[in-house]
Amino acid sequence: YQFAAIVAHANGVRNLMLSVLPGITSAEEMD
Repeated sequence: YQFAAIVAHANGVRNLMLSVLPGITSAEEMD
């Protein structure tokens, strides 16, 4: 159970979501 690895993974997922969500919301606004 490596806490540091889990935190790093969570940060990676968060950064990925932050990079993807703006594209999704902008696409929905264009609809």
